[in-house]
Amino acid sequence: MDERWRKRLWFGYLTALFTWGILVYGWLGGQLLGGTLFARQINGRPCISDFVNVYNAAILTRQCLTSPVNIYDRQVQSQSVEKLVAPIKPELPFYLQYPPYFFVIVSPLSLFPLPEAWLAWSAAGLALIVSSLPFLGTSTLTGGFSRFFFFVSLFAAFPTWLTFELGQTTFLILPALAAFFHLAAGGRYFAAGLATAIILIKLQYAPVVVAVGLILGRFKYLGGCLAGGAALLALSVAMLGPANVLNYPHALLSGETSQAVSGVSAPEMQNLRGFLCLVTGSDGSIVRYVSFAAMLICAIFTAWLWSAHLAHLKGGNGSVFKVLSSVSVLLMLAFSAHTHVQDYLLAMIPCLWLWQWAQEASGVSARARWIKGLIITLPGLSWIYFMLRPLFAMLFIEPYFLFALALSTLSIVELFHRGGISTKEPPLPDKT
Repeated sequence: MDERWRKRLWFGYLTALFTWGILVYGWLGGQLLGGTLFARQINGRPCISDFVNVYNAAILTRQCLTSPVNIYDRQVQSQSVEKLVAPIKPELPFYLQYPPYFFVIVSPLSLFPLPEAWLAWSAAGLALIVSSLPFLGTSTLTGGFSRFFFFVSLFAAFPTWLTFELGQTTFLILPALAAFFHLAAGGRYFAAGLATAIILIKLQYAPVVVAVGLILGRFKYLGGCLAGGAALLALSVAMLGPANVLNYPHALLSGETSQAVSGVSAPEMQNLRGFLCLVTGSDGSIVRYVSFAAMLICAIFTAWLWSAHLAHLKGGNGSVFKVLSSVSVLLMLAFSAHTHVQDYLLAMIPCLWLWQWAQEASGVSARARWIKGLIITLPGLSWIYFMLRPLFAMLFIEPYFLFALALSTLSIVELFHRGGISTKEPPLPDKT
């Protein structure tokens, strides 16, 4: 292709993403001002934003400071939610089964009314996303156009926008996951363990993240996990009471499997579980058992993948570290027991690192060109996926799940094809 046309296409794509981003974030402002951002009727059915549950967690935590409250009681949660979204009434109790320390973390939101709390949460989320970028080495992007394109693509992509709309907790997971990899790459395994405690707000990510941490940092990493967990546990007991902490395991199981509450829509998940739900027509026990088994197998495979490349890592191969980290994130998203579209904000990590890695060989490797193609088209296609969601469901397609499978598979094959050897990255310290 002529170089001038290539530049024009890049500029056109960037302009389209930037314009679309302005429009869709402006739509959020209109919904907020119109009072329909948190609860509204869609096709005659009530639709409640996830942020209502986040804010409700803050409200219940504040109540715990003055009197005992069973924060995991479905009726307690439901009655509190109904007050927040009246006159809209949820069809089923809208249930939150996050760990006790999540309630503690979000408790400052109770100082604001619901709309102002969403604005504060969104501002904090924006700050957290930006704060994660230095951990990922965005400064290594060459040229002002590349950096600008990265930022526009990141914020214009549907998963990022959806995270803001729903006030999702991916805001917290992204910087913690970026810090985890950054600290592990620097041999600071105890600190990486501390970061893991925040990642485990979404417990479904534990198998992969902990497997990687233990392979690299062993007892130092484990010590950090235990120390961080103990500190958060003590804070939870102090603010919520021991009964609420002890009730968490039952709440987690009930929230994930009960048909009597809403908040978990398995057929809409962008993972193996969601795909199996589309194929079988339900989220039955067999689907859940297969999904859980696949999650464990994925963790074992991830641990093997890192173990097989330890020699390269200890030899100072930072490129291999980034590729393995990227593949781990993609497999984690594809095979965890609970992954929704907004969780693919975490794919920012593999998209950045794999793009840089594929750039090295895109002139000679077809796989590298496919890797770059998948990454560069994701922000634009993510909105097509959203608009054609009913059609994809009819065809048994979970597009983000397929994206994660395709990108991780291509990356693994390319990694083995290159022999796991590259000298273009700075050394990875060996502090095991």
